[in-house]
Amino acid sequence: MKSNLKQIRESKGLSQFELSIQSHTPQSLISMLEHDRMKPWPKVIERLSNALHVPPEQLFDEDVEPCTTSR
Repeated sequence: MKSNLKQIRESKGLSQFELSIQSHTPQSLISMLEHDRMKPWPKVIERLSNALHVPPEQLFDEDVEPCTTSR
């Protein structure tokens, strides 16, 4: 899995903390996603893409399968 989340977040001038507030996503989860330590849930991808104002497919490489359990 390859995340583009950190690069996009930094290009927007946001810290992980600021993104966590704007996306209603725990900062620890953002960190794990940025370091490719876990697969994103579809709802998390949606919240992050909305907060960053980018299409969801830009956040993670196309071959990444989202986590299938709901969150």
